Amino acid sequence: NEAALLESGLLGGVIPDVFRAAPVGVPLVFLDATHRLWPALVDTARVSCSSSERHDLDTMPFTVIVPEGLGSHIHAVVLIKD
Repeated sequence: NEAALLESGLLGGVIPDVFRAAPVGVPLVFLDATHRLWPALVDTARVSCSSSERHDLDTMPFTVIVPEGLGSHIHAVVLIKD
């Protein structure tokens, strides 16, 4: 499943559209059994919103929060658009 989601190191499908459509300040919560996709998820968020006038490719348009201590098989990441 992971290989099918990744397109050149970024997540494809509807995920880039979710980042572009997210209103400022609304938390997007992602849960998975592993944290392996979090780097690609964060890169996808950055690239998906970099075309707006507020952000360029070197700027992260989201605050990224990684909660700890959820359990051995529960991993989460929260992205909040700035």
